[in-house]
This record gives sequence, C-alpha cells and structure tokens, in this order.
Amino acid sequence: MRTLLILSILLYTFALYGSTDPSNYPKDYFASPVNHEIKLSGTFGELRSNHFHAGLDIKSTKGVPGDPIFASAEGFISRITVKSGGYGKAIYMEHPNGYTTVYAHLDKFAPEIEAYVKKQQYANRSFNVNLFPPSNLFSFKKKEEIGKMGNSGHSYGPHLHFEIRETNGQVPLNPMHFGIEVTDDVAPVIRSLKVYLLNDRNETIKEQKFNVSQSGKNFTLSNPNLQIGAWRVGFSVKTFDQMNQVRNLNGIYKIKMYVDEVLYYAFSMDRITYGETRYLNAHLDYKDQVLNKSQYHRCYKLAGNRLNIYQENINSGIIPIYKDQAQNVRFEISDEDGNVSKLTFDINRKEDMTTQRPQDYEYILLENQENYIENDKMSLYVPQGALYENVYFNFDSTIEQSSHIFSPVLQVHEKSVPLHKYAQLRIKSTSVPSHLRTKAFIASCSNDGKFYSNIGGEWEGDWLKSKTRNFGQYCIMIDTIAPYVSAFAFRVDMRGRSLMSFKISDQFSSFDYEAYVDGQWILMEYDPRKNRITHHFDGRIGPGEHQLKIIARDQKGNEKIYERNFIL
Repeated sequence: MRTLLILSILLYTFALYGSTDPSNYPKDYFASPVNHEIKLSGTFGELRSNHFHAGLDIKSTKGVPGDPIFASAEGFISRITVKSGGYGKAIYMEHPNGYTTVYAHLDKFAPEIEAYVKKQQYANRSFNVNLFPPSNLFSFKKKEEIGKMGNSGHSYGPHLHFEIRETNGQVPLNPMHFGIEVTDDVAPVIRSLKVYLLNDRNETIKEQKFNVSQSGKNFTLSNPNLQIGAWRVGFSVKTFDQMNQVRNLNGIYKIKMYVDEVLYYAFSMDRITYGETRYLNAHLDYKDQVLNKSQYHRCYKLAGNRLNIYQENINSGIIPIYKDQAQNVRFEISDEDGNVSKLTFDINRKEDMTTQRPQDYEYILLENQENYIENDKMSLYVPQGALYENVYFNFDSTIEQSSHIFSPVLQVHEKSVPLHKYAQLRIKSTSVPSHLRTKAFIASCSNDGKFYSNIGGEWEGDWLKSKTRNFGQYCIMIDTIAPYVSAFAFRVDMRGRSLMSFKISDQFSSFDYEAYVDGQWILMEYDPRKNRITHHFDGRIGPGEHQLKIIARDQKGNEKIYERNFIL
C-alpha cells in the first residue's frame, strides 16, 4: 500500500511539474510569443555580468518598439512588475501544466493590464511596483495579445526577453527544449583556447592563449601538439553561437571535452536556478572578462564552484600530463539545433617545467573558510563561500590630498578577483568633521581615480563600514550635493503637449524622487539610460494653470526641490 502511495505521488508530481530531463518537456504546448520569425540576440545560459542569461532575447521586426506580444499558452497573470532597471515592464503568466512564462522589457501592457498597473502605481505612489493580481483577474488564451515589445528596464535595444520556468521554485529552463522554433544551421565559432598550467593545489602557475584557425566545422591550433611544462593542466575556450540572418555572437548550448576519447568534462545550458546563477564568475575566466571584456568558458571546476550544469567531470576537468605520453584532446561545442564544431590537438609534458614564481602577498584567504584581516587603516571580513579558490591577498594605501576624500585610498586586492558573497569592509577615519559624519560614505573608486560610486556606510566609532561584492580601490568621501533636476521637455504653456519630461541625476548614488501637481502626486516614469523622468498627460490634470513640484533625494539625504508653474 505504501509503495502504491509513493508511486501515485511521483506520478502526480511528474504530471504537474514535468521532468527535469529536457527530452520530456512538452514540445507543442507553448507557441511563439511573437507573430514573426524568431531571430535571437541572446540565448539561454549566455554569459552575462555576474549571471547566466535566463531566457531568449527575441529581436523586433524593424528595430523599434511596438511588435505585438502574445500569451505563449493559456494561463493567468500571476505577477506584474515595473522597474526602472532589471526587466522593466514584465508579465509573469502561470499555466495549468506547471510552468510559468515571462515576458520582459515590454513597452506597454494590454489596455486592461495597463489600467490596473497605473491604478496600483497611484495607490502606492511609486513608478516601481511588484504586483500579484488575483488568479481570476487576468486570464488569457493561447496567442491572445498581452502587450507590446519594448526597451524598458536594463535593455540596450527593442526586444522581448522570454522565459519558461518551472512554477514550483521559479527555475528558468531553456525555452528551446519546448519546441520554440528558430532557424539555425550555423555551427558555433571557436575564437581561441587558453591553457592554465596548474600546481599541486590546482592553482594557476601560468596561462597561455592560442588562436585557432577554421576549416568548416573543424578548428585547429597553429601547432596541434602542445608541449606543456607542468604536471597538470586546465583549459578554457572562447566560443559563440551564430545563427541564420543575424550577426549576433550568442551563447553556446553545450561543451564536451574528450581526452583520448574519454568524456572528461561536459556541461549543457538546460536550467539555471537563481540561487546559483552568480557562480557564472567561477565558470568563466573572470579575470579575462574584467580586464579584456573576453568571455572564456572554463572547462575545469574551481574548488568553490557549486554550479549544477556539469554532466561529466572527471578530476574536476583537470588533466594530468605525462612526459613522452601524448594525449589527444577534443572539444565538441554544440548549439541547440545540433550543429557541432570541433577543436582537436595533442598535449605532452616537456622537459622544461614551469615552477611557480614567488609571489609577494600579505595574506592567504582560504576558499573553504571565513577570513578576517585588520590593520590600522581597514578591516575586511570575507565569509565562507565567498571565494572560488584561494586568494593571495595584497593590500596597499596611498594618501589622497583631495579635499573631498577623508581617508587614504585603499587598494583592497584586485578587481579581477571575484567575490561570490558580500564581504564587510571597514575603513578608519578621524578626519571627518562631526557635522559631516551623516554625509560620509565608502566610495568604490575606478582604477584611474576619476569615478566614484557610493556603496553606503555606517559608523562604528571611528570606523565606517559597508558591504561589497568586489575587491578594488576604496576610500571615504563626503556627499553634500543634492541631485540635479532640470527641464527637458517642459515650458510654461503645455497646452497641446502629450507629456512633460525632466533630466534628473546624482553625482554619487541612486536617488528617490516624487512629483506633485497642485499638491497631488503624479506618476513619473524613470529612464536611467537617459537620466530622465516623464509624465504622460492622461486626463488626471485638467485644463488651466497648475503648480508643479519635483522632490529628488539621494542616499545621504541631500534634497533638491524643483518648482514651476505651467498651463495645460
């Protein structure tokens, strides 16, 4: 009886949520969310800044907003978000088969959704909203229009970001596994190979880059017999997918690495949970990304990499090499349509072994434990799980004479080394006047010292503390300057105008803003790309003379009030 009960539960779970095996996903349930041929500017699992891309980026037909967006299957809207960044205007639709679809960066919602959202924005007195409407409020049939394609949020051109998720846990899945049709008979391209010479702790002694040449779907090195001066080695590849009729270099789907015909290492981009997506910084060559804006898939696992995308992983992908014993290495790089490119070469250990050069470092931060450093200028707490490998940590400081800087400029290791979790940084300063302490913050400095960003700050005696997910340069600064507000599309006589718009920005940090007409709150949409807030006249403000008031306030409480009269 118990066995039958367990079997019934398993069958019910499978029927409700499907299988984690992509071959079992329904192939004809979801329709295309657009009514034109799908051309992609982004693929699932693509390497992005600090995260894997969680869906497909579908191009617009003419490079402008406005293409209609349709419900991919029957369902109800479970969530609606509006943000100045992130997904911008987005719809989350829940379907009866246990999946949720996401439609992001929209220009407009369907009229009934648009009216509901605006009502909630006025009720909350906020442009940014995160709404969970009742399940019976917005239901749509398959291929019913739900909005228009746009460029809202953190977007660099009109497109639709489309996702399919497991509703239970909101886990993004590769939409290409569900029968979404994209024409693609172009194999991935391989640009270069990196070799990492490793010591007995699997730390990099030296790295070398090799360009590759192409002949159809086969790629080769200029010297296909690599002589390597180390006992063990790891590889990474710079590779992209290409598709018909588009020039984008998109993310690849799968990499397999064979050593003497044994599958030594493999991963595929089938599903990525939000809890693990930042481990991208362990998967790729983070240093090369930061310094050169290059993206290499690391084909061996760092000790602190907790990603679950790897199907095969012998010896963490690290290959022992031997003198006078050549081994054949073959990479097979695939896209979702089964187009495969291959890179093949041999490796052998040479007589002249590379030994690790002595490094100047002050501390070793161990990957498998928490670490704490303190001196007379700063302290740094790095929690366990924040590092992907041991870090040979360096610290330096310089005296900065600028009147707006109130501490030494601290070089807290290098920006090219990633942090997975937040570290706590404290900086000591006795030079901040008591009346300015509330205006003090820890600034993250650019390498050239010309740009500073506010990461916050809270006093503990003479120590100002904050948290950071980046190594690099830091100092204490003062912010007494209010945000900047000026007219962009505004004049005294606004009769016949459809909108009014203003430029708004702050020197160091993010800010809050609110706008009123005749003492009543009005909706202003914020576009961070243009540093602009905009109000669209919708009948709430009637004809006649009116008083406008905009209040902008930064993180340190500096406030700008902009007041004007106008006629509508």
